[in-house]
Amino acid sequence: MPNWCEGALRIKGKTENIVKMVLECMIPVDIIGNEMPRLENDDGVIRSDFDCWIKGTHRGFAEGIDLWIDDDEESVVVIKTRFAWDVSAKELSLISKQYELDFRLYAFEAGMEFNRDIEIIHGEITKDNEITFDDYKWDCICPYTGG
Repeated sequence: MPNWCEGALRIKGKTENIVKMVLECMIPVDIIGNEMPRLENDDGVIRSDFDCWIKGTHRGFAEGIDLWIDDDEESVVVIKTRFAWDVSAKELSLISKQYELDFRLYAFEAGMEFNRDIEIIHGEITKDNEITFDDYKWDCICPYTGG
């Protein structure tokens, strides 16, 4: 069983691109990885009670999907995510480029005691920092998240 690097993935861009990316890349799975019913856009609501594998990542998951998509031309959505061991900015940059979206993710890994700070704009990685601490429990703002 891996340690989990957990955080909120913020996605910004054209609303239609966000909807397309979520519907195509968020694959609902059960606890052992079997695919479950696909996500649907039901009058601006995209929802799944199952965790979703983020297609294009090795072991990245959205912890359920519950999004209300407004009619604005541009949107920002936030999805709670977890990645096995660490987050690959390279994998996320390929998704960002494919769907013309921007990503920000700050994730916590309490087991190995580091944080990951990622920003991807138009498919280009503008920030990919591993943050370590001399005293993780004292210095990290969420020392029990992830791990």
